[in-house]
Amino acid sequence: MLKIISLIFMTSYSLSIVAGDIYRYVDPNTGQVKYSNIPVQGAEKITTEPMMIYAPPSYERQQRSVPNPSGQQQIPEQQAKKDKKYQHFSIQSPAHDQAFYATSNQFNVSLNLKPALQEGHYIRIYMDGKLVVDRANTSATVSNFNRGTHTLSAKVFNKKNQVVKSAKPITIHILKHHI
Repeated sequence: MLKIISLIFMTSYSLSIVAGDIYRYVDPNTGQVKYSNIPVQGAEKITTEPMMIYAPPSYERQQRSVPNPSGQQQIPEQQAKKDKKYQHFSIQSPAHDQAFYATSNQFNVSLNLKPALQEGHYIRIYMDGKLVVDRANTSATVSNFNRGTHTLSAKVFNKKNQVVKSAKPITIHILKHHI
């Protein structure tokens, strides 16, 4: 009974949005109450409440001043541009402890880096401690590997070839078909 009432309500509500007018009538053959957007002989017109619409309040970004060591005031955006450190770096795909078939002897690696890779910086991807992709972006293809369990890691390097951020290493399990 509750399902029928819910269905009637949802139907009548959705029809009011699309068609505007809703009519309720009793089917002479079955005796069931039915609803339609087309007037039928003996149907009564049903009035519905207007659809509620939510309009979020407008948001204007306010500039707040933040003191810096020199005593001058900087807004947060200027401070962030001056000090561009990576807040997050992780291996997004493949997932940790994922097992997969590498039928074409290659697989894709997706990295999540916030903020974006800075000019002059680059990423290196390692498998079992050995460099497999040099000068990668946040996505790369790894090829020429053996089946089995491997450790995958990635590091961001700056212009001076110094590590500035490391992703947490993950374990992957590569399966290959043998004939």
